[in-house]
Amino acid sequence: MKKLLKWAGIIVGVLIIIGIVASLSGNGEEVKTVKEAKEEVATEETVKEEPAEKPEPKDIALKIGETGQGKNWDYTVNSFEVKDELSQKYGDPIKAGEGQKFLIVNITFKNKTKETKDITFWGSFDFKALAAGDYIFDECSDFEIMVALENDYGDIGDVAPGGSATGDIAFKISAGATDLQFKIGFDDLIWDLQ
Repeated sequence: MKKLLKWAGIIVGVLIIIGIVASLSGNGEEVKTVKEAKEEVATEETVKEEPAEKPEPKDIALKIGETGQGKNWDYTVNSFEVKDELSQKYGDPIKAGEGQKFLIVNITFKNKTKETKDITFWGSFDFKALAAGDYIFDECSDFEIMVALENDYGDIGDVAPGGSATGDIAFKISAGATDLQFKIGFDDLIWDLQ
C-alpha cells in the first residue's frame, strides 16, 4: 500500500511539473490544433469578404423655411440678413465694426410641450453661426445690439403649449464669411443660409 501511494505521489508530481513546464514554454500564448487554426483563417477570410459598413451620414442642413424638430420646440428659420449696421429708433446706427458684419436670423419657435415655456431663458438654445473654414460665431450678447433689434427673440417671454412666436437673433461675423449656416446646438439642428 505504501508503494502504491508512493507511485501515485510521483505520478501527480510529474503531471504538475509537466503542466508548469508547458505553461512556461507557451509564453501565455494559446496552443491551437491545425483544425482550429484552419477554421480561424476561414472565419477571417469570410469577415474580409463582407462589404464595409457605410459611414454615418453627416448632419443634413435644413433650408430656409423648413422646420426642424427639437426636444421642446419646433424651429423654422424664416429668413436672414447680413448688414453693416443696425438702425435704432433713438440714436445713431450701431456699426458692426471693422472687418465685421451683422448676421440677423429670423426664426419661429413653436412650443410642442404641454406646458408654458419661457423662450428668453438665456443660453437655453446655444445659437451659433457657422462659416466656411470651421468658423463659429456666438450670438451677440451686447445689450445695445439686442435693444437695436426690432424683433429680438429675447423679448418674446412665455409661449403657451402649442403656441408659437417669431424673433430675430443677431451675430457678429467676419465680413468675408461664406457658406453661412445657423445652428441650434442643444437640439443639434443646422440650416443653410442661402
